[in-house]
Amino acid sequence: MSYPFLLEKVRTLQDASRRIADSPGKAAVIGGGLEILDEVDSPTAGSTRPDILIPIGQIPDTSYIHSRGDQLRLGAALTIAEIAESDAVRRLAWPLSEAAAAVGSPQIRAQGTLAGNLLQRPRCWYLRGGFSCHRSDGSDCPAVTGDHRYHAIFDGGPCWSVYHSDLGLALHALNAQLIILNPDGKEREMPVRDLYPDPKKDPLKFHTLQPGEINREIRLAGLSNRYTGTFLKITERGAFDFALASVAVVYNNFHGRFKNIQLFLGGVAPRAYTPEAVVKTLSHQKLDRSLLAAAASHAADVAAPLPENGYKMSIVKNLVRRALEVTYDKLSWKPD
Repeated sequence: MSYPFLLEKVRTLQDASRRIADSPGKAAVIGGGLEILDEVDSPTAGSTRPDILIPIGQIPDTSYIHSRGDQLRLGAALTIAEIAESDAVRRLAWPLSEAAAAVGSPQIRAQGTLAGNLLQRPRCWYLRGGFSCHRSDGSDCPAVTGDHRYHAIFDGGPCWSVYHSDLGLALHALNAQLIILNPDGKEREMPVRDLYPDPKKDPLKFHTLQPGEINREIRLAGLSNRYTGTFLKITERGAFDFALASVAVVYNNFHGRFKNIQLFLGGVAPRAYTPEAVVKTLSHQKLDRSLLAAAASHAADVAAPLPENGYKMSIVKNLVRRALEVTYDKLSWKPD
């Protein structure tokens, strides 16, 4: 940190919410600190740097894993390591367990939190490096004419940044719900999918939380042995790196047919992206492993890469095929 700030402790999560609401733009919560400390010390922070940081890791009832039946409740201040090591998460939400284990290094997993991983800013070296761009103070995306090796191949323009929350991608596929606390102590429930606004409509917003709102809990229904899934990602430099492409898939064995397919890609679009052609090809078909390769071949049908990132198309097709096959092999009953 290269600027002065006040570390202010509070007793409850509602106190933190009120403090943030009372000091708009001046106060922020801090969990593991990996994202917010990077953000406030970046060249783009400027006057948006918070003067007050409120640690929430020691507030009671913010870090827990509760399971009952096939239901799972996760405190937003859980560390990523706690999620990766949880038997309950592994049993009821296997893709989330895999995603947590794939995040960064052991040190990052021990420090980073669930809420922090969800609320990362878009992964773009222009935005984070202080360049004028569509999502800061400019109107253009410098990636279009600059180095865009790691940028979007789907749904790009005018912003070509990519979605990189591993946990968020798994929670998309698991239809997880966020429990959000506001300064008045009231809660509202929202799908994780709705946490991320469309940059085409509102490029300056990185999440849909209202002033003072705090993620308190994530809830999801567990997966039975007839309803399972997988998370996979491909990186350039090993496990500690962000994904060139990632995939989270969940589907159901419904009377011997593919049903309720949830398929999301990360690292290839500004938000989690579903290759609809793959889902359409498989939905309601009889379970047959030989169908998966043909379905996955459509994963990049509508890709529109920039000149230097077309290589992601083959990565996406192979990654989707592998994820579909791994998920198929986890099903408790299948014809082959």
